[in-house]
Amino acid sequence: MKRLGMIGLLLWSVAGLARADEAAQIRLRDPSASVFGGRPAVWRLDVDGPAAFEGTVAWNLAVSGGVIARREARVAVRPGESALVDIDVDLPGVREGIIAEGRLQMALRDERGEVLAELEHPFFVFGANPAAGRLEWLRGLEMSVYDPEDRTAERLEELGWPFRRISNLSALETLGTHVLLVGEGISLRSARGLMEAVVRAAERGGRVVMLAPEDGSFPPPGSGDGAVAPESLQFHDKAYVQRLDKRLDAPPRRATFRLGGQRTGPVVSVESAGGWAFMEARWPGGGVLLLCGCGALETWEASPAPRFLLMRMLEKATLEKEKEP
Repeated sequence: MKRLGMIGLLLWSVAGLARADEAAQIRLRDPSASVFGGRPAVWRLDVDGPAAFEGTVAWNLAVSGGVIARREARVAVRPGESALVDIDVDLPGVREGIIAEGRLQMALRDERGEVLAELEHPFFVFGANPAAGRLEWLRGLEMSVYDPEDRTAERLEELGWPFRRISNLSALETLGTHVLLVGEGISLRSARGLMEAVVRAAERGGRVVMLAPEDGSFPPPGSGDGAVAPESLQFHDKAYVQRLDKRLDAPPRRATFRLGGQRTGPVVSVESAGGWAFMEARWPGGGVLLLCGCGALETWEASPAPRFLLMRMLEKATLEKEKEP
C-alpha cells in the first residue's frame, strides 16, 4: 500500500507539472496586416486553454501612435474548444497617398486579473486608391489593357486610372516600351496566340503584367524558334509580395506556374496549386513579362492588398532600371 501511495503521489505530481507547463493562448484566425482606412474592421480571436475558466480579453488598438479604441470582452473557455472573440472597430480614414501604421494589443486575463496570454498584431491602414498623387506617372505609362471579360478594366475605371482597352492582339505589335496589363482569369488554353503575342511584345521592350490566368501552358520565354532569350527568368513564391511591399498581405492564389518538360520541349503550365506564385522574365532591352498567380478581383473590396500589389507590380515592371545605381 505504501508503494502504491508513492506511485499515486508521483503520478499526481507529473500530472500537475503537465498542467503547469500548458498555458492558455490567444490566436488570430486571420492575421491580416492590410486594412482599409475609414471602414469597419474585424479581427476574430480564438481563445484556448487546458482547463475550463472564465475571464476577459482586453484589447486596445492604436493608429499612428494614438489609441483609437480600448475595450474588454468576457470569455468562457472549455478544454478542447476554442472560444471566439470578435474585435470590431471603425478605423479612421487616412489621407490618400499615406499608409499609416497600426497596432492591436490583446491580453487574456482570468477572473483574478492575472494575465494568462498576450498577443500583439501590427497592421497597416491604406487609402482606397494606390495611384493617389501619381496619376501623371500612370498616364505616362500609356497603359493598354487586354481584358475580354472587362472585369479587371472595370475596377481600374472605378479608381480613375488612365488606360486604353485593346481587343485585338495585333495592337501589341505597336506597344513599344509601354505597358500592357492582361486582365485576370483568361484561359490560355482558349486564348490561342495570347502568350506568344505578349512574349514578343516584351522581347521588343514592352512591359507586360498578366494577372492570374485560368489554365493552359506555354513555352518558356526564349525557347521558341527565333525567340530572343531573356537575360533572366525567375519563379517566386508568394513571399515575393512581401519583397515588393512588406506591408501587404498576399492575396489568395488563383493560379501557379510550374516549369516542366514534354516531348516537344520545356513548358510552363498554369495549375491551380503546387507551383510558383509568380514568374518574372527580363530582356536586355528593358522588356519585362511579370505573371502573377494571386487573384485580385475576389478580395478587391475586402482588402487593399490586391490593388496595391498591382501598383507595386507596375512599378517593378517599369522603374526597376531607374532604381539601379
